[in-house]
Amino acid sequence: MRQVGRPLIALVALYAGAVTTDRFADTRIDWWVYALAGAVLAVLLAAAARRDLPPAGITAAAAGACYAGVASAAAGPGGRQADLHLLAIEAAFVVLVAVLAARLGAGLRSLEDTLGSAVAGRRPVLPIDGADAARRVLDEVSRSRRYGRPLSVTVFAPENDAFDEAVARAAPEVARSIRSRYVRGRIARMIGGQLRRSDVLLEDSRTGRFVVLTPETDEAGSVLLAERIRRASRATGLTLQAASVSFSPGADFEQVIRTAERRLDGSDADRPRLRPVGRASAG
Repeated sequence: MRQVGRPLIALVALYAGAVTTDRFADTRIDWWVYALAGAVLAVLLAAAARRDLPPAGITAAAAGACYAGVASAAAGPGGRQADLHLLAIEAAFVVLVAVLAARLGAGLRSLEDTLGSAVAGRRPVLPIDGADAARRVLDEVSRSRRYGRPLSVTVFAPENDAFDEAVARAAPEVARSIRSRYVRGRIARMIGGQLRRSDVLLEDSRTGRFVVLTPETDEAGSVLLAERIRRASRATGLTLQAASVSFSPGADFEQVIRTAERRLDGSDADRPRLRPVGRASAG
């Protein structure tokens, strides 16, 4: 919340300070300066909403140029007398409003992305019990059997201590359940960033484990992929465990998952809640 609260408080303080100074100073800021600053604020917040916010330097220069243009028009025939001290104060006010508005817009976008990842679940992963996952699995298993091509499954699970530390490092204002989803979203994005377009990333919501289905990849290749993903996870402060199994003739998806999970933790794990493929494909 700091990335939103600080620039917002600074903007309020800047406007309040300018208005208070006007009441006691000999020279006053013209009304159009406040209007211009408000317009700059609205434009920058709109740009932030469109994810089209310019860099801070360009923002400050553009705000200063806008003020110079409007001030030149105001100083035309019949306009106010030029006062360099007042011009400097007004220009600084407009530029400061623009810089703070840019920071506020960036903070709002960052907050929206964080909450969107945690609550809306913007993650490159399919729920393992969903119909989409069942269809993808059916397609890949059928293709592997039809053409005799290799197909592997790798199960990933975050180490408990590392996961708890990552959750604890998340923003303290967010409840633990949301922070947990946020960290899981980071894991999903990290794994997804190492995969090919043909690979399928699944998540078992009961166990919190991630499953990667890798077409055209034998067990040795999936082990190399798992090691690459584990190296990437260590770079983000998260440590993943992994176990890979290659499909054997006649094996089904759930059997391969159970084998991988037994390799992962040395015990019989709960069966993944994959929706029956027959019902999914029929729908």
